[in-house]
Amino acid sequence: GRLDVIAKKVLCRLSGDFFGQMSFMAKNASQGSSDWRQHGLPPGNFPAVAAASGPAFNASKFAFLEMPKKQSEDFWKSAHGVLSDFFKAVLAGRLEPSHMSESPEDGQEPPLGTVRKLVGRRCREVVEE
Repeated sequence: GRLDVIAKKVLCRLSGDFFGQMSFMAKNASQGSSDWRQHGLPPGNFPAVAAASGPAFNASKFAFLEMPKKQSEDFWKSAHGVLSDFFKAVLAGRLEPSHMSESPEDGQEPPLGTVRKLVGRRCREVVEE
């Protein structure tokens, strides 16, 4: 759709900014869904952005998780800076790798005695509480 076109333009511009430092590729969301899950990206939230330290299956993967759930043209038209910062952090080794995870709960504190669902993205936070 329209957001895909705008997202591709932003990523094409970023690929020029990072020429020689990293490779970029576009993937159809309906193909290779296991690849998206390996990056720790939430299901069904596309366009999405992720990076990997190499092409190997076991390479470290990094998901851009600051993507709004309801994406808009305005987000993508202003996304160059925030995505550039994300890629710089990946290259500098300042990010923790992402892991397969379901989307975390909405953040509201459940009633006392309620069993909480532990997902990979929140594991350390919940265990250290």
